[in-house]
Amino acid sequence: MKNDFNIGNNIRIQRKKSGLTQEKLAEYSGLSINFISKLERTDGQNISIKKLKSIADTLGVNIISLIENNLSCPDESSPKIPPSMSLLFKQLNSFDYDKANKISKHFSMLIDDFNDKNKKNS
Repeated sequence: MKNDFNIGNNIRIQRKKSGLTQEKLAEYSGLSINFISKLERTDGQNISIKKLKSIADTLGVNIISLIENNLSCPDESSPKIPPSMSLLFKQLNSFDYDKANKISKHFSMLIDDFNDKNKKNS
């Protein structure tokens, strides 16, 4: 029985919408470039839920949007997170609480400094 959907094609569409190369999607999702490439070009490719979730998180979409047949209807319930921000969250989650909190405080200070400089230049 042939599947009526192609997860690999849906991933490719979402990846291109996000402006990512296969290499960047692989890097940000923690998967190999070969896996991403094979997944996108092979109809009916099997993928674990864990890997699909990693790809969906990287692309800032939910898993359902990668499984659905019709990608023309955007999923308004899922916030769009830039892939680089998704990678940052993943990296922060790999640290223990105190270290992640300390790094987050530094990012917050950088953002405040950036906003202050933009206000002065306006």
